[in-house]
Amino acid sequence: MLEPIREVLSFLFNDVLAPVIGIFIQWQVNFLMYLLRIVFQELLVRAMVLLCRVVFLIEQMFKIFSGLATVTANEYNGAALVKTTKMRLLDYFFQVKGITTVLMAITLASVILTFLFAAYETAKSVSDVTLNEQNAKPVSVVLKNALKSMLGFGLIPVLCVALLQFSAAILQAVIEVFAAPEVSVLKGESADISTVIFYMAVQDAADESVLEKYRSGLRWQNADLVVSEFDLSKVNTALGILAAGLIFLLLTGACLACIKRIFDLLLLYLVSPYFAATIALDGGGKFKGWRELFIAKFFACFGNIFAMELFLILAPVISSSKVVTFFPDTTADNIARLFFVFGAAYAIFKGNILFMSILNEQEAQFEATQRIISMLMGGAGLMASFGGRRGAGGKSDQKADDKDGKDGKDGKDGKDGGGGKGGEGGG
Repeated sequence: MLEPIREVLSFLFNDVLAPVIGIFIQWQVNFLMYLLRIVFQELLVRAMVLLCRVVFLIEQMFKIFSGLATVTANEYNGAALVKTTKMRLLDYFFQVKGITTVLMAITLASVILTFLFAAYETAKSVSDVTLNEQNAKPVSVVLKNALKSMLGFGLIPVLCVALLQFSAAILQAVIEVFAAPEVSVLKGESADISTVIFYMAVQDAADESVLEKYRSGLRWQNADLVVSEFDLSKVNTALGILAAGLIFLLLTGACLACIKRIFDLLLLYLVSPYFAATIALDGGGKFKGWRELFIAKFFACFGNIFAMELFLILAPVISSSKVVTFFPDTTADNIARLFFVFGAAYAIFKGNILFMSILNEQEAQFEATQRIISMLMGGAGLMASFGGRRGAGGKSDQKADDKDGKDGKDGKDGKDGGGGKGGEGGG
C-alpha cells in the first residue's frame, strides 16, 4: 500500500518539482548577481567621477600657482574697494607694498656694504702694490667693481620686470596655441586633465551624440547624469580611477614645487642687493651665481606646463582602442594604455627638472631629490583636508593638539614647527 504512494511522491518531488525549483533558484542567483554587478559598476563610476573632480581642483590650483591662470587682486582705500585687477599670482607678489619696502631697506644696507667692501679692497690693493705682491689688484679695478655694484642696484628691478613680462608673454602664447580647436583632441572650447581622464574612460561606453556633450565643460561632474547616459558595463573604470589617483599625486607635487618656486623667487629678489654689493669684493662671482639661479627659477615650471599640455593632446589618442591598438589581447592592450598614462603623468611631474637641468644643472639635482617628498606630503595633506570637510577633521585636530602638547609647552609653537618641516619637505 505504501510503496505506490512512495513512488508517486518520489516522482513528483524528484522529476517534477526539483527541476522547477532548481531553475527558479538559478534564476534568483543570476538576478542577484546582475543587481550586484550593476550596483558595483555604478559605485565604481561614481568613485571615478569623484576622483576626477579632485583632479580638477588640484589642476586649477596648479594653473594658478604656475601662472597659467590669473587671480583677482583687490585694492582698498580704507574699507572702500578702489580697484579690481586680474593678474598672475607672482606678478601680484612682486608688487606687494611690504615686499617693496623690505627691498628698499635691504638696498640701503647693501649700499653701505658696497662702500665698506670698496674701502677694504682699496686698502688691500694699496698694501699689495706697496709690498709688490704678485696677485695685487689695481685700485682702478677695485673702483670699477664698486661702480658695477652701484649699477647692479638699479639693474636688478629692471631685470625682474623684464623677466615677469617675458614669462607672461610666453605663458599667454602657450594658452592660445594649445587652446586652439585644431590642436585640442577633444575639439571643445577648453580642455583639462580631469575632462581628458573622464573622456578616456567613457569613450567606448556611448555613441557620438552622447560623447559630444562631454567633450568640454563640466557636465561630467554630475554623477547622476553620467550613470544615466552611459553603458556602465563598457566604462573603463580601472583606467579612470588609477589614472586619476596617480595624476592627483603627481599634480600635487607639481603644485608644491610651483609654490616653492614663488617663495624662492621672492627670497632671491629680496636678497639681490646683497649679491650686487659683493661685486666690489669678488668682481661679480657671487652675483653671477645669483643671476643664473634667478633666471632658472623663473622658467623652471614651464617644463610642467608644456608636459601637461602635451598630455592633453596625446592621452585621448593613445587611450582609444579605435585609434591605436598595442596588442590583440584586450587585457594586455589596456595595461599598455595604463602604462602610457602613468608615464605621461610622470613626465608632467618631472617637467621642471628637465628645464632646470638645462638652465642650472646643480639646482636641478637638488630639486630632483626633493620632488618625491613633495608629492607624498602634498597628496597626504590634501586628502586629509578633504577628509576634514566630511567631519573627520575634528579628530585629527584633537590628535595634533595632543601631540603638540607633548612636544612643547606651547601647542601653537608645535604646530608652527610642524608646518616648517612640511615646507622644507615640499621643496
